[in-house]
Amino acid sequence: MLAGARLLAGADDTVRVWAVAHEIGAGSRVHPADLVVRRVRFGDASDLDLYYVADQALPGGLVLGRTIGAGELLARSAVRRAGEADTERVSVEVDPGRVDPDVHAGSVVDVYLDDQGDGGGPDGRVLSGVTVLAAPSYDETYATSGFRQVVLAVPTGQVQRFERRRAAMQDPVINLDVR
Repeated sequence: MLAGARLLAGADDTVRVWAVAHEIGAGSRVHPADLVVRRVRFGDASDLDLYYVADQALPGGLVLGRTIGAGELLARSAVRRAGEADTERVSVEVDPGRVDPDVHAGSVVDVYLDDQGDGGGPDGRVLSGVTVLAAPSYDETYATSGFRQVVLAVPTGQVQRFERRRAAMQDPVINLDVR
Protein backbone atom coordinates (compact mmCIF):
# COMPACT_ATOMS: atom_id res chain seq x y z
CA MET A 1 0.00 0.00 0.00
CA LEU A 2 2.88 2.36 0.83
CA ALA A 3 4.41 1.67 -2.58
CA GLY A 4 1.08 2.53 -4.27
CA ALA A 5 0.87 5.82 -2.38
CA ARG A 6 4.41 6.72 -3.41
CA LEU A 7 3.64 5.82 -7.02
CA LEU A 8 0.56 8.05 -7.03
CA ALA A 9 2.40 10.90 -5.32
CA GLY A 10 5.16 10.69 -7.90
CA ALA A 11 2.60 10.83 -10.70
CA ASP A 12 1.30 14.21 -9.56
CA ASP A 13 2.07 16.44 -12.53
CA THR A 14 0.18 19.47 -11.28
CA VAL A 15 1.87 22.84 -10.89
CA ARG A 16 1.17 25.66 -8.48
CA VAL A 17 -0.02 28.85 -10.21
CA TRP A 18 -1.46 32.14 -8.99
CA ALA A 19 -5.22 32.70 -9.18
CA VAL A 20 -7.29 35.69 -8.15
CA ALA A 21 -9.07 35.35 -4.79
CA HIS A 22 -11.87 37.80 -5.68
CA GLU A 23 -12.91 39.81 -8.71
CA ILE A 24 -10.45 42.59 -9.53
CA GLY A 25 -11.17 45.24 -12.15
CA ALA A 26 -9.06 46.60 -14.96
CA GLY A 27 -6.61 49.24 -13.82
CA SER A 28 -6.17 47.73 -10.33
CA ARG A 29 -2.73 46.90 -8.97
CA VAL A 30 -2.17 43.23 -8.18
CA HIS A 31 -1.35 42.74 -4.49
CA PRO A 32 -0.32 39.47 -2.82
CA ALA A 33 -3.49 39.61 -0.69
CA ASP A 34 -5.55 39.40 -3.92
CA LEU A 35 -4.03 36.04 -4.88
CA VAL A 36 -4.38 32.40 -3.94
CA VAL A 37 -2.46 29.33 -5.09
CA ARG A 38 -4.16 26.74 -7.29
CA ARG A 39 -2.79 23.39 -8.40
CA VAL A 40 -3.37 22.91 -12.12
CA ARG A 41 -2.57 20.19 -14.62
CA PHE A 42 -1.89 21.49 -18.12
CA GLY A 43 -2.43 19.21 -21.10
CA ASP A 44 0.46 20.88 -22.91
CA ALA A 45 3.52 21.86 -20.85
CA SER A 46 4.00 25.03 -22.91
CA ASP A 47 0.66 26.36 -21.57
CA LEU A 48 2.36 26.95 -18.23
CA ASP A 49 4.27 29.83 -19.83
CA LEU A 50 0.97 31.73 -20.13
CA TYR A 51 0.55 32.00 -16.33
CA TYR A 52 2.49 33.05 -13.24
CA VAL A 53 3.96 30.14 -11.31
CA ALA A 54 3.36 30.45 -7.56
CA ASP A 55 6.80 29.09 -6.72
CA GLN A 56 8.38 32.22 -8.26
CA ALA A 57 8.05 35.80 -7.00
CA LEU A 58 5.68 37.97 -8.98
CA PRO A 59 7.21 40.99 -10.69
CA GLY A 60 6.42 44.21 -8.82
CA GLY A 61 4.05 46.86 -10.08
CA LEU A 62 1.62 44.64 -11.99
CA VAL A 63 -1.67 46.24 -13.03
CA LEU A 64 -4.64 44.43 -14.55
CA GLY A 65 -5.41 45.29 -18.14
CA ARG A 66 -8.83 43.65 -17.92
CA THR A 67 -11.21 42.49 -15.22
CA ILE A 68 -10.41 39.07 -13.77
CA GLY A 69 -13.06 37.08 -11.94
CA ALA A 70 -12.74 35.25 -8.65
CA GLY A 71 -10.89 31.96 -9.10
CA GLU A 72 -9.44 32.83 -12.52
CA LEU A 73 -5.80 32.02 -13.07
CA LEU A 74 -3.55 35.06 -13.32
CA ALA A 75 -2.64 35.10 -17.01
CA ARG A 76 0.41 37.02 -18.16
CA SER A 77 -1.73 38.50 -20.94
CA ALA A 78 -4.09 40.06 -18.35
CA VAL A 79 -1.46 42.25 -16.69
CA ARG A 80 0.86 45.06 -17.58
CA ARG A 81 3.52 46.99 -15.72
CA ALA A 82 2.40 50.10 -13.84
CA GLY A 83 2.86 53.09 -16.09
CA GLU A 84 1.91 51.31 -19.31
CA ALA A 85 -1.29 53.16 -20.19
CA ASP A 86 -4.21 51.11 -21.37
CA THR A 87 -6.76 52.73 -19.07
CA GLU A 88 -7.63 56.36 -18.56
CA ARG A 89 -8.99 58.16 -15.53
CA VAL A 90 -12.58 59.30 -16.06
CA SER A 91 -14.29 61.36 -13.39
CA VAL A 92 -18.08 61.13 -13.12
CA GLU A 93 -20.62 62.79 -10.85
CA VAL A 94 -23.24 60.41 -9.53
CA ASP A 95 -26.44 61.19 -7.65
CA PRO A 96 -26.01 59.63 -4.17
CA GLY A 97 -29.12 57.50 -4.72
CA ARG A 98 -27.60 55.93 -7.83
CA VAL A 99 -24.43 54.51 -6.27
CA ASP A 100 -23.94 52.12 -3.37
CA PRO A 101 -22.56 54.06 -0.39
CA ASP A 102 -19.95 51.32 0.10
CA VAL A 103 -18.33 51.94 -3.30
CA HIS A 104 -14.64 52.58 -2.67
CA ALA A 105 -11.32 52.58 -4.48
CA GLY A 106 -10.91 49.06 -5.85
CA SER A 107 -14.63 48.36 -6.32
CA VAL A 108 -15.59 46.89 -9.70
CA VAL A 109 -18.68 48.51 -11.23
CA ASP A 110 -20.86 48.58 -14.32
CA VAL A 111 -21.77 52.07 -15.55
CA TYR A 112 -25.20 52.90 -16.94
CA LEU A 113 -26.26 56.09 -18.70
CA ASP A 114 -29.88 57.25 -18.66
CA ASP A 115 -31.11 60.31 -20.54
CA GLN A 116 -33.66 61.93 -18.27
CA GLY A 117 -34.25 64.61 -20.91
CA ASP A 118 -35.69 62.18 -23.47
CA GLY A 119 -38.61 61.08 -21.29
CA GLY A 120 -37.76 57.43 -21.95
CA GLY A 121 -36.53 54.66 -19.77
CA PRO A 122 -32.97 53.58 -19.01
CA ASP A 123 -30.60 53.78 -21.94
CA GLY A 124 -28.35 51.00 -20.76
CA ARG A 125 -24.94 49.82 -19.68
CA VAL A 126 -22.09 51.69 -21.33
CA LEU A 127 -19.13 50.33 -19.36
CA SER A 128 -18.73 46.90 -17.84
CA GLY A 129 -16.36 45.78 -15.09
CA VAL A 130 -14.43 49.03 -14.62
CA THR A 131 -12.43 49.71 -11.50
CA VAL A 132 -13.09 52.61 -9.15
CA LEU A 133 -9.83 54.48 -8.60
CA ALA A 134 -11.22 57.01 -6.12
CA ALA A 135 -14.57 57.50 -4.45
CA PRO A 136 -14.50 60.19 -1.78
CA SER A 137 -17.14 59.73 0.89
CA TYR A 138 -20.44 61.59 0.79
CA ASP A 139 -19.18 63.95 3.48
CA GLU A 140 -16.30 65.00 1.27
CA THR A 141 -18.28 65.68 -1.94
CA TYR A 142 -22.03 65.61 -1.38
CA ALA A 143 -22.27 68.86 0.58
CA THR A 144 -20.61 70.92 -2.12
CA SER A 145 -22.35 69.73 -5.29
CA GLY A 146 -25.15 67.35 -4.36
CA PHE A 147 -23.32 64.60 -6.26
CA ARG A 148 -20.70 62.05 -5.36
CA GLN A 149 -17.58 62.22 -7.49
CA VAL A 150 -16.18 58.85 -8.56
CA VAL A 151 -13.01 58.35 -10.60
CA LEU A 152 -12.99 55.29 -12.86
CA ALA A 153 -10.23 53.41 -14.73
CA VAL A 154 -11.79 53.10 -18.19
CA PRO A 155 -10.10 51.09 -20.95
CA THR A 156 -8.56 53.59 -23.37
CA GLY A 157 -10.53 52.25 -26.34
CA GLN A 158 -13.85 52.88 -24.56
CA VAL A 159 -13.33 56.43 -23.25
CA GLN A 160 -14.31 58.26 -26.45
CA ARG A 161 -17.42 56.11 -26.95
CA PHE A 162 -18.50 56.76 -23.36
CA GLU A 163 -17.90 60.53 -23.66
CA ARG A 164 -19.74 60.73 -27.01
CA ARG A 165 -22.79 58.93 -25.59
CA ARG A 166 -22.80 61.14 -22.51
CA ALA A 167 -22.44 64.34 -24.59
CA ALA A 168 -25.28 63.30 -26.93
CA MET A 169 -27.78 63.17 -24.05
CA GLN A 170 -29.89 66.13 -22.98
CA ASP A 171 -29.75 65.32 -19.28
CA PRO A 172 -27.41 62.37 -18.68
CA VAL A 173 -27.77 60.51 -15.39
CA ILE A 174 -25.09 58.01 -14.36
CA ASN A 175 -25.83 54.87 -12.38
CA LEU A 176 -23.13 52.65 -10.88
CA ASP A 177 -23.85 49.01 -10.07
CA VAL A 178 -21.34 47.13 -7.96
CA ARG A 179 -20.53 43.71 -9.37
